[in-house]
Amino acid sequence: MQQNLSPNVKIRNALTQIYGIGLFTANQVCDQLGFRSSLLVKHLNGAQLDQLARVIGRFHVTGQELERVIQQDISRFVHISIYKGFRFTQGLPVRGQRTHTNARNTRKKKKPMLRA
Repeated sequence: MQQNLSPNVKIRNALTQIYGIGLFTANQVCDQLGFRSSLLVKHLNGAQLDQLARVIGRFHVTGQELERVIQQDISRFVHISIYKGFRFTQGLPVRGQRTHTNARNTRKKKKPMLRA
């Protein structure tokens, strides 16, 4: 775990600052380690922090590693030429959402195609 957590925040909320860990996963990890719900990050000792980092590192993919896995999945979709891969390359919604009236943000991100 390479990210610094805010010291004056409850541990369950502070873990959600890590990319790839949501509230559900943070609660699961804290319950597994026996942390009470009102425990602040600054009250954790070194052994507890090591134990927390070990559990997250062993059972959860987070941070840059998760971003790399997602990019590999997207490039695999594009490489094997499935419909989902075409939607990614065109910058359109991938999961079946409509584009006639919605998907404004996705269409804004679309880069202009260069004409040859």
